[in-house]
Amino acid sequence: MKYIILFLIFVFVLTGSVTAETNKVERGPVCVIKVDGMIERGLLYVMRRGVREAETVGASAIILDMNTPGGQLPTTEKIIRLLLNVPPSIKTYTYVDPDALSAGALIAMATDEIYIAPSGRIGASAIISSSGDIPDGDMKAKVYSASMALITSTAQTKGHDPNLVRAMMDKDFEYKIGDEVIVEAGKLLTLSDVTAVKVYGTNTAPLLAVAVVDSLDELVKDIGLAGSEIVNIEPTNMEAAARWIETFSMLFLIGGVLGIYLEIKTPGFGFPGITGIALLAIFFWGHQVAGLSSSVEVVIFIIGVILVGLEIFVIPGFGVTGISGIACIILALFLAMVQHSPWNPVFDVPTDDIVGAIYQLVLSFLIIIVIAAVLAKYLPKTMFFSKIALINELSAGDSDKIKSSSGLVRKESIIGEKGIASSILRPSGIGKFGNQSYNVITNGDFIEQGSKIVIVDVQNNNHIVVERDEA
Repeated sequence: MKYIILFLIFVFVLTGSVTAETNKVERGPVCVIKVDGMIERGLLYVMRRGVREAETVGASAIILDMNTPGGQLPTTEKIIRLLLNVPPSIKTYTYVDPDALSAGALIAMATDEIYIAPSGRIGASAIISSSGDIPDGDMKAKVYSASMALITSTAQTKGHDPNLVRAMMDKDFEYKIGDEVIVEAGKLLTLSDVTAVKVYGTNTAPLLAVAVVDSLDELVKDIGLAGSEIVNIEPTNMEAAARWIETFSMLFLIGGVLGIYLEIKTPGFGFPGITGIALLAIFFWGHQVAGLSSSVEVVIFIIGVILVGLEIFVIPGFGVTGISGIACIILALFLAMVQHSPWNPVFDVPTDDIVGAIYQLVLSFLIIIVIAAVLAKYLPKTMFFSKIALINELSAGDSDKIKSSSGLVRKESIIGEKGIASSILRPSGIGKFGNQSYNVITNGDFIEQGSKIVIVDVQNNNHIVVERDEA
């Protein structure tokens, strides 16, 4: 009997040790995201990075260490949707230290549990117009409708009282529990640390916050994760730069595409191509830091450029290769502009992001088409373009085929002279007329190598040519 008892004790201790070790292995780090100051687009970048980091390290919890007076509603709604997509395996918490006012309170409602510091405050979440006023009447209904629906639904999903949220947002709403009025109509609800943890009426749970805690460490201990690794997520200088890049992303996109377009239209490889590649690299880098794009979009874009290049320089005509390349480029740009949840499929994108990305792309390409048309018509006739074309041709090793700049003077006698394109004209290149080779430029048209051409004008040392059909 004595040995049986000893054996059972041994098994019990061993089982307990294995269980404890298992729990230790399964417990992941705690990601703490600092929410300090105004809520604006820069915080959205930090939040995206934070939830991605939580996924990468297998975190058990995400804690928003919050002290904010509020901020931008569009950014707030994006952060709320981001938090709603965090999987159930990662619990989310807000630590109000000391203020979560306006937009901060709304973001807190998207977390599973709320803790508050001594003398903390949460609430006063009325939507403010651009003029600084609280909308009223029809304007109030218009402004509040969509936002109120999202936020009250979010509160209900996370187990918070949606009427409490409404009282924070709508000063005309009276909020009471049973017969006890928490806030009367005409005032916005703001909870102190005392009222946030108070139990009202017949309820068994606190009004909003789980508990008042003195520090973040105490919160971590209270949720059963004491001793876990703490991963702090704070804003970086790169995210500050990315904010400005995203703000002016349309300009980077337009400039980059136009640079590539000009490079295709000129011989050799020079300033337009380098500038275009640099601007597009900045575009993708900024969106990657902002948490919108990844290396996947860059790879798709490069594949698209290669396909278009093959279509232009290798494969005659324009067909499947070129269309596929353009489709890849547009897809890469679109994906770089929309927010992806780390846990959702790539095609699961918020509708607002889809509409915004399509709008930016359509507008950008319309501007690109207009500018490209103007450049194609007028740029070949300028002295600047002529010099670029001549320098590029010389650098490409064709100096023995081109007359010196001193010889490229206006000669009425050569107008009407017929020849062939010795190189691809896009729109500049080399044309051969009898025994002479000239640096020639079209009026913006693309002419294949070997095509028959005729000189129609000589302007500023530019031999203007067009394609001819007759022999």
